[in-house]
Amino acid sequence: MTQTDPKLILITLLVELGVAAAVSSSLARSKRFKDLLLMSSRSPRQTVSLVAMICAPLTLGVWVRTTVPNFLAADLSFETTILLGILVGPLAAMAGGAALAIPAVLHHEYWALPVNLLVAAIAGTFGRFTDPEDVWSFSPMIDLSIYRWVTRNLRRPKLDRQILLLLLVAVLQLGTSMLSMLYPRYFFELYSREWWVELLICATAPIVVGIPLKIWNAIRVERKSREGCCWRRVWMRCNGRSIRTFCLTR
Repeated sequence: MTQTDPKLILITLLVELGVAAAVSSSLARSKRFKDLLLMSSRSPRQTVSLVAMICAPLTLGVWVRTTVPNFLAADLSFETTILLGILVGPLAAMAGGAALAIPAVLHHEYWALPVNLLVAAIAGTFGRFTDPEDVWSFSPMIDLSIYRWVTRNLRRPKLDRQILLLLLVAVLQLGTSMLSMLYPRYFFELYSREWWVELLICATAPIVVGIPLKIWNAIRVERKSREGCCWRRVWMRCNGRSIRTFCLTR
């Protein structure tokens, strides 16, 4: 099978979904990772630690892709760079994108570094001007996202940043696919000359980005609900003490 064989590409897209779910679930088991991810503000050292925890297994995946023939699904550097951009900002995402590009550059894919830096800058800028709730609520279910967007805008038209993120990821994926088609020796990304296969490639990229967001958002919601219960218990205890104190003073 060649790298442009539709059968290989379809299998690769399915495996990519599994790799994204496996890596994000494994990271979610780490208490250190969850603490770093869910901080409202991070120090530079904490940001570096978070980026390193995300990039370490995925950089290894890029190296596996460059050494194992036809094992293309291990390379999620494009989706990881976008994920870093919308979560930690452009500068940290550019550092992560540069780390992800190291195995590819050593494999003489010299376009990998500038492309990762550009994608990180675009995604990071988008994340800066987007409400974090819109990022966390991004759904990998493209059909449901489009359906909700249509029904919502029929009643009250407004700018939907979730749809903008979906389109941004798809357009960036199309651009990187075309670059790989033009310079296959110097840059790797899935591409196909069959329009329907290329459409599936562009549709899969937002899903791969959305899977970690969904998994980590479930942890975020659970922690917020747990903190809410703790504060409610503290308030009830404090309120009970004030009532008892008032009764004693009477």
